Amino acid sequence: MSRPADDDARARGALLAALMERREALGLTVAHVAARMQVAHGTVAGMERGETDPRLSVLQQYARAVGLMVTVGLRAGPELAAEMCGDGEPLWAAAAQAAADGRKGPLPRLPQVRPESVWEAGT
Repeated sequence: MSRPADDDARARGALLAALMERREALGLTVAHVAARMQVAHGTVAGMERGETDPRLSVLQQYARAVGLMVTVGLRAGPELAAEMCGDGEPLWAAAAQAAADGRKGPLPRLPQVRPESVWEAGT
């Protein structure tokens, strides 16, 4: 089983790879993207070489520079999904099955999540 931090790093790497692929498809150089982002050439070059862990706002700037938009969403990881429904089934699926079976009553409760455990900005 992979560690969540490793999964996160792979997701960021895939996002950056898609941005780089788009830059190359448009025939843009790192210098072009840096100019569009109004940042130093080294900022973009370092990101592309994996030397930095860019903030979301920087990835959004890069995306705009190549005509794309970053969208952000949240979803439960496998551990949280298992806690929510007992078998890893998404909460909406449990609700749909309960309705199809004619069951009424409470759905599985979401665990209480402290804000600091969801987003640790600046760490």
